[in-house]
Amino acid sequence: MKKIFTLFSVVCVLLLSAVSVSAATYYISNEGNDTNDGLTEDTPWRTIEKVNQSSFAPGDKILFKTGGVWSGSLWMKNSGTAAAPIEISSYGNANKPIINGDGANAAVYLYNQQYVKVSNLE
Repeated sequence: MKKIFTLFSVVCVLLLSAVSVSAATYYISNEGNDTNDGLTEDTPWRTIEKVNQSSFAPGDKILFKTGGVWSGSLWMKNSGTAAAPIEISSYGNANKPIINGDGANAAVYLYNQQYVKVSNLE
């Protein structure tokens, strides 16, 4: 019985280690379209509203195109982990992207989220 339990344990560990979770990178550009999948620089989303309506997993990246300006408040509702934070940053080679809160209390709103890294935004 002990051998069966040991064998079962080894098989479970091997199966669990074989499962890999891949993080996604989402692109947001003023030239994008919210009907796009947002998963490539060629198919970016356009609005903060689309980001706010979406769910993100640990390790995901949300990248705003440099040189762009967005109005409204970015409101993250998901958390990352210590090993895989959710990252909000930029892509491209122009000026840092601007998120203009338009009078909101915060341009980027985080409440009860953990392990969200924000960088390279104006």
